[in-house]
Amino acid sequence: MVAISMLAGVKRRVHSEHGWGMSDLNGSNRKYRLLRRAMSVVVHRYIGLSKHIVNYLHQDAGIPLGKLTQIYNGVDADLFNLNEKQAQDFSPFPEGFIKQDSILIGTVGRMEPVKDQLTLVDAFIQLVKKSDQQQQENLRLILIGDGELRPQAQAS
Repeated sequence: MVAISMLAGVKRRVHSEHGWGMSDLNGSNRKYRLLRRAMSVVVHRYIGLSKHIVNYLHQDAGIPLGKLTQIYNGVDADLFNLNEKQAQDFSPFPEGFIKQDSILIGTVGRMEPVKDQLTLVDAFIQLVKKSDQQQQENLRLILIGDGELRPQAQAS
């Protein structure tokens, strides 16, 4: 995209880093670090979606701190928080799934190996097995998303 934007005459280019791909899960691939460093000549600003990524870009890929900005990738909970009446009128869950004492554990994201929701599913299953009857009745696991791991997560 950087090369295309240059060819199109875009004067200022911003690149965001969200994380690593399946072929470089820990960011240690030398080729990818060198590519990021080389592209820094034509990228004016990098946006890292975590401090970990910003540190990686600076320390491992050699991007100058002056080109780095960190912006958390999150959701404004106040903006999407339902008031009590709205919550009574709307529930995305099946009736009876959420109770007053329910303990919700979950995640939202694409269900791909790099996100590893199966570890969360396994940990939840272990938690349920180690919990007493009352706790078991209150525990709820919610996975929102789609992808390669969804059938396997549902089968667990």
